[in-house]
Amino acid sequence: MRTRLALLVAIVLAPVGAGSPAAATPHRPPQVVAVHGAADGTVTIDRHAVRAGRIVFRLDSSMPPGLSSGIALVRLTRRATVDDLFTDVRRMMSEDPATRARGTRDARRDARFYGLADLLASTPVTVTQTLTAGTYHLLDLGGVRDGTPPVTTLHVRGTATGDDRPPRGPTVVMTAADRFETPTSLPADGTITIANASTSLHFMNIWPVQPGTTEAGVQAWLDGATDQGPLIDGPAIGFNVISPGLHARLTYRLPPGTYLLFCELPDERTGIAHVFTDMFRIVTLR
Repeated sequence: MRTRLALLVAIVLAPVGAGSPAAATPHRPPQVVAVHGAADGTVTIDRHAVRAGRIVFRLDSSMPPGLSSGIALVRLTRRATVDDLFTDVRRMMSEDPATRARGTRDARRDARFYGLADLLASTPVTVTQTLTAGTYHLLDLGGVRDGTPPVTTLHVRGTATGDDRPPRGPTVVMTAADRFETPTSLPADGTITIANASTSLHFMNIWPVQPGTTEAGVQAWLDGATDQGPLIDGPAIGFNVISPGLHARLTYRLPPGTYLLFCELPDERTGIAHVFTDMFRIVTLR
């Protein structure tokens, strides 16, 4: 997809906010925010203010075939501006490894990333996230390379309430060793939890590969031992950048088959994309 391939080629749960114990707090159903990524890089939402707690983001895109909307949800730190974030992301897309590493370090300093998705027009997804009070921004990260994309603001108010029990179902953990811990089989049509238990920013593509692809074969391709890459055309999605210590729920529908999970974010020390240092896994969607 547009946003991620540019980088490839070149369970700690989030706090639910202060307040009385969950047992004494009336639970409210999660709020729903419809999010749309347009062909011009604009991200629109159907409501700009919500109460703190669980938020369900229903994302779709009207990108032309072959292009994706890389919709991210971020909260800037006190001293950072949107322009600072744009600078960080452009550095992460540099051809120079040292510049990419600086971009990742600065992005982690300047913002908290809450995921959302890199999606095609044919692959709408839903992301459920728990947010505390504050000002958040949504933008298409793919537009940062070519200019200054529009930014949409979401205001979150009040104290988080809702079900704070650990989520059930399959979980993909981004570990402190910059690896994916995941079941070998995930639902083709369902919901998974994605948790960043590392100290780094991470991203997760879910991309179809040739049947019979092995992790050894993927490693040989990444090492340059073969020119025949395993990735194939077809519906694919990406779970967008998420900061350390956060988690979210991703609901999606993809054709059953063999897929590659991989992270393309540059390492903040070396600038090398994490996929080249073993942050990939083969899974079967059933």
